[in-house]
Amino acid sequence: ICYKKISVKIPKNFVTEGETPAKVFDIGELNLAGTFSGESTDCLN
Repeated sequence: ICYKKISVKIPKNFVTEGETPAKVFDIGELNLAGTFSGESTDCLN
């Protein structure tokens, strides 16, 4: 079993403390069939 690993940068103004966010970061839709810059794969053998 292999897992695709990607990183998504979230702007600082979307990061808040506490349980209720001040703003919500909408990443939209990601097509995971493609490739991403900095993508890696983690396999369990």
